[in-house]
Amino acid sequence: MRAPGLLLLIAMALLGSGAGPADPKAAATAKAGTLTDLTPEFVAFADQSAALPDADRVKAFHARFDPVLPGYFDDKGTNQARFDILVAQRLRDFPQTRQKFVATAAAFGAAFTRGQDHFKTAFPDYGLSVPVYLVHPMGQQDGGTRTIGGRTIM
Repeated sequence: MRAPGLLLLIAMALLGSGAGPADPKAAATAKAGTLTDLTPEFVAFADQSAALPDADRVKAFHARFDPVLPGYFDDKGTNQARFDILVAQRLRDFPQTRQKFVATAAAFGAAFTRGQDHFKTAFPDYGLSVPVYLVHPMGQQDGGTRTIGGRTIM
């Protein structure tokens, strides 16, 4: 019975890493139990920004994704510069990981739904108590929960 939960964590870890573009306000305030897939936006951003110099690309990345997940990619304090170097590296390396990222992301929605259905069948009182975001974590997350701005997300 632990397989669906494990599948959720494995899938998110593989992204280490379908919906259309997410509304930043809706994503930032997603309700518990919902899945917000930001991977199509990430892929589009990676493609559209590929020719930019690293510094400009990282700045554009923050402009696009910080409003969607406030506090997830920004607000790193003294570690922000080091994190931004990692963002630049992940964006440069994305062409090599793109195929696996896209395939895993494409399969995730159905796996998430199956896992939720399985848990509800096995545990009738079950309800996912946090919103779930599918996003490239830029090396900072492995699929677990995180509290950002007093709000717990997965």
